[in-house]
Amino acid sequence: IMTERIAAIISERFIASADYVFDIHCASVGGEWLPYVHVPTAADGVSGEIIAESTRISRAWGAPMILPGNIHGSLLGEAYRQGKVAGSVEFGVATFSTRPERIWGRTGVINLFKAAGMLPGEPEFELEHEPYTVTSMTKIITDRGGFLHERAQVGDRVSKGDVLSLMMSLDGEEIASFEAPHDGVVCRRNTMGVVGTGDIIAYVAKVE
Repeated sequence: IMTERIAAIISERFIASADYVFDIHCASVGGEWLPYVHVPTAADGVSGEIIAESTRISRAWGAPMILPGNIHGSLLGEAYRQGKVAGSVEFGVATFSTRPERIWGRTGVINLFKAAGMLPGEPEFELEHEPYTVTSMTKIITDRGGFLHERAQVGDRVSKGDVLSLMMSLDGEEIASFEAPHDGVVCRRNTMGVVGTGDIIAYVAKVE
């Protein structure tokens, strides 16, 4: 299978010879994430040294949210298997880019290079608060289609029962309300406006 061949080349020719491995992602089509970085944990089968160094370079991005743990079957998983320092970042919206997002991403890459010793200086970023560390996330999906009217944005702190989005019919009738299932932070939202059965409305994260 072609994808397996590509994965093998990435693993054998790039990851194997790398000192640092970093994966840069954006949200899938129809969603926006609060920027976050992955950091490994002991459950990922890596040493304390790899955890500490991977966390250090990942935090250099200045992301407002940290998601502990590996995504199994991902580039990160292969990097950790090979004993590499590795991390990933996810931010923005697929197929759409704003100037602030581009600046944030460019700054993140520069900070990453500084943290890895590839550029002089120390990482520089501004955060309104200490990064949230995610302990769990709840995915909210819809069992019907309609027109979505958002009431919460990514990064908003919400309490259980707060309305995240309303769904309207074609004639403007409210047909559904989507509420926060628990206290937490809205970490992903739907950006499509028109949704169908089974679509993701939002993710709400419990955080430390």
